[in-house]
Amino acid sequence: MDLNQGAFDFAEGRSLRRIETPAARRTDPESSHLAADHITKTNARSDRHHAILRAVQENPGLTSRELAKLSGGDRHEFAKRLPELRTAGAVLNPKDENGKRKLTKCSVGGMLAMTWWPA
Repeated sequence: MDLNQGAFDFAEGRSLRRIETPAARRTDPESSHLAADHITKTNARSDRHHAILRAVQENPGLTSRELAKLSGGDRHEFAKRLPELRTAGAVLNPKDENGKRKLTKCSVGGMLAMTWWPA
């Protein structure tokens, strides 16, 4: 697997980090690797990053489940792509005074979860 398969850039008027992450883990089944190659080669992964970033920009402070429900997207897709966007410097999670990410009760799942904000 080529580790450069997931390289993407975000440039919306400011410099953000270029990150290179595989879309599937080494331990994932072959079908996941085939799907990962497909979404990367067809630019679907990048398109999803931009759509999810837009959702965060339009609805700051929501959990991944809340964002997915509000935008009609798949919660798992949001849960996968949001950390990639954080690594790129496009979104962030607020931290408490001890440096731990703050958690809030998700209105969709009822569990404690991170909220997502534009960087």
